[in-house]
Amino acid sequence: MSTTSKLLLRVGVVMVLLCGSGSSQTLLTELTTDGVEFLEGEKVLLPAPSLVGELSEKQIEQTKTQLAGNDGWEKFARDSIVAPVTIHLDYVVDKAGNRVGHRVHSAFVVHTKLESLADKELMQQIFAKSESNDSSGMKVTELTAADLLAARVVVPDELAGTKVTYSRVEFMLLGKIRLSGVMRIERSSAPGSTTIAWLLDPKFASNEKLRGTWSKVSEAASEPKAYSGWGGYLNVTRVNETPEILLIESRMLLHELPEWFSASNFIRSKLPLTIQEGARNFRRRLKSQ
Repeated sequence: MSTTSKLLLRVGVVMVLLCGSGSSQTLLTELTTDGVEFLEGEKVLLPAPSLVGELSEKQIEQTKTQLAGNDGWEKFARDSIVAPVTIHLDYVVDKAGNRVGHRVHSAFVVHTKLESLADKELMQQIFAKSESNDSSGMKVTELTAADLLAARVVVPDELAGTKVTYSRVEFMLLGKIRLSGVMRIERSSAPGSTTIAWLLDPKFASNEKLRGTWSKVSEAASEPKAYSGWGGYLNVTRVNETPEILLIESRMLLHELPEWFSASNFIRSKLPLTIQEGARNFRRRLKSQ
């Protein structure tokens, strides 16, 4: 690259940074107050993390009891690979009452130090990567400032304590549907808590190479179709100091198209087992470190 080209690239990167959207909210706030757009003009909200914010001791105990469900907190929080995993799936419906997607909520406990959890491990857990089913894995390639500049995308300003990255992703949903596009990923930290929020970013919809798309794995030769409406967060909160116990809570919104599974309950029937297996594998990896 010539000296002039390098100079122009640097100037362009600076302009992208200086001309940011000026957004005064994090992606987590966006997901929990503005929502994710599923259909044109229709947004879906996610609830905030269960144990984040100013909570009284009574509220904390009530939340722990609610998360543990019928298992009870003592059983739910025991130091075991096969300790319970809370999983709730709710349908998202449009104004006419038709199913258009899913809200997915999961929670489980691990016994480790908050500082020992690497971002890569947490990202793997978000997408329920199963060691016995690599087709549920995810390929991630972080975009550079030059990539963002070439895509003519204006990125939001980073807020204090928040790290923002953009990554090209390809994900196999239950080995059947290939989803791809650019994820906006934000990592934020507070005392005793870490949150990773993510969204298939609609800002790239007009970019042929980076836009969100879906296709059936069984139809490799077919042209990928436009896709949006996929986001969520994973929150890690310390609930006990000694021994150190962490609550891993994840919430996700997934826009399901009728063409995927002919309006059947395939996702609802398969996803809980994948999430449970992912939680157990996560615990195994922690114990082997």
